[in-house]
Amino acid sequence: MNRSLPLRALAHLSGRSPCDNLLKRYVTNWLSTMGTGIFTMEGAQDPDGKTITLEGQHAEPGGGYMKHRAIWTIVDNNTQTFDMYGAHQGGREWKMMEMTYTRKQQTLR
Repeated sequence: MNRSLPLRALAHLSGRSPCDNLLKRYVTNWLSTMGTGIFTMEGAQDPDGKTITLEGQHAEPGGGYMKHRAIWTIVDNNTQTFDMYGAHQGGREWKMMEMTYTRKQQTLR
């Protein structure tokens, strides 16, 4: 391992968010090269068909669990947002991540 690289360059994340047709729920799993834990959330699509709300938790290195809530929203045909909230061991929930996905526009040649 090259220790001269910044820490963020050494971590790799992998996630999947399929729909479990049997349970009729979305299930997401995240794995990181920074640890051995697997982070899982489950949730359902809102009736509007544009929002999926997921909830889950993961073990913390110092003991206990951190709870998570994520909201994935389809804004339009080219834009999606993903907001994640967390709470340490029964504490107050706080927004920990906000992402906006924008479809890359194709250029005509």
